[in-house]
Amino acid sequence: MKKENWATDFLTNLAKIYADDVDVLEIIEDTIDSYGNYVTYVYKMESLRSILKIKLEAEEYKDTVEEMDKTRTKIHNSAIASTKIINRMCESSEIPLFFQGNIEDRVEVAEFIRDIVVNVFQNRRI
Repeated sequence: MKKENWATDFLTNLAKIYADDVDVLEIIEDTIDSYGNYVTYVYKMESLRSILKIKLEAEEYKDTVEEMDKTRTKIHNSAIASTKIINRMCESSEIPLFFQGNIEDRVEVAEFIRDIVVNVFQNRRI
């Protein structure tokens, strides 16, 4: 079982390793942003789909959903690339990988990203 604040703790510890390297710290920040962007876009796309189906004509609906899906794919690709970079940083630092699954499995990576966002949300300071 994973520790309560595992996602934040891991990224904080990684940032401490690279504390003197502003470029690497920005990469870690970009990774955090990419995860939030991906989950936000999936939420938006899935939530709006049924409303758009009512609101738009069939052809416009199809085109809109296709464009949204392309955007989601680009955002997902960015999050996957960020995960690969973080894992390479882990390898360089000889620490366990952040993502320990199959990086080529898009669904597995998506679920990992969701788990990170949920973990951060559940452990936020109110």
